[in-house]
Amino acid sequence: MTTLLTGISVGLGALVVLLLALLVVRWRSDTRTDERVAEVVASLNDRMDELGRELAGALERAEEEGRRSRIFGERWRRRGHSKGQTRRW
Repeated sequence: MTTLLTGISVGLGALVVLLLALLVVRWRSDTRTDERVAEVVASLNDRMDELGRELAGALERAEEEGRRSRIFGERWRRRGHSKGQTRRW
């Protein structure tokens, strides 16, 4: 009977140690996962900022091109060229 109780106690003790080890491994894994997610989010934020700057630059260039086209069109009309008088090559 004493041998049986000792065996059961050792088995339960081993089970507790195993469960604690699994919890520690899981906790470390979660910590690494959280760190990885934070890195990915930071990387995505940086890329979004870069894309925003690129978009702002493209918008500025498009607006400048529109202003130039408008000025060129006004000068073209002032010189006596109307839409019906344009030459076709």
